[in-house]
Amino acid sequence: MDTPIIDPNAPLPTLLRGLRALYGGHSLRELSRLSTIHVGVLSRAERGLALPTVELLFRWSAGLNDGRPQPDSWATLVFAAAATWPDEVQFLLARYSDPTHDPEVCWSLACQATAIVAEGRKALAAEPPPAVVESWATYVEVGAGRYIRFTSLFQGDAAAEAGDAQRAAWFVLWRQASAQSYAAASRFLGDWADDEEGEPSLPLVLFVWLAEVWTANGQSPMRVAANNRKPDPQLDELIATWPRLSRPARDALVVLSRQLVAK
Repeated sequence: MDTPIIDPNAPLPTLLRGLRALYGGHSLRELSRLSTIHVGVLSRAERGLALPTVELLFRWSAGLNDGRPQPDSWATLVFAAAATWPDEVQFLLARYSDPTHDPEVCWSLACQATAIVAEGRKALAAEPPPAVVESWATYVEVGAGRYIRFTSLFQGDAAAEAGDAQRAAWFVLWRQASAQSYAAASRFLGDWADDEEGEPSLPLVLFVWLAEVWTANGQSPMRVAANNRKPDPQLDELIATWPRLSRPARDALVVLSRQLVAK
């Protein structure tokens, strides 16, 4: 378990906290009992103070499932560990067993998707188009079907926990997404940039786009709008040039995009 200290917001520590929040919110002591891992070891791993072994991650995932083995969650944790320690020998298999998905890219997509969802949530208070309202409702409904505490994480005063859980949920999705969806996400989300003030500035149509992917669990091609139209060359050009547009030009396009979604 000895390793240099890492950022507690790195992929694996975030997933350890986020999945624990999503799957019933076990306390560290309860998870310690179910996984047979010392509570101090669990705490250090969640804070980025220790490098867990593959075997320890297996026991952790079983503890999350009341002591029953959970191979898929375990594989996701190993995948997150590969994004956190890309040169660590024990996690190399996760990097090379799947040539389509890259752990570090999946983490980047998870962070970007989380920021876009947060932007979509804020828009709900500003009379958004019906498509955004419908997409948000579907997003929460599908999430509640996948994770025990998904809906409750949007309520009350749990912002930090909600952020960890959202990033964890999106990381799981991108790891399992179809090759076509993964490639589309890498291209579209990678081209969007924050504005000069460090806050996301993007059309609400992108949130609708993400909600569709979430609903389909990443298994169908991503679409750009609320209808069935596929991306066209003009939209591709807009996405590619967005980071270079002035703030007034961006604002104008956001307004136009909202009107498009509302139709």
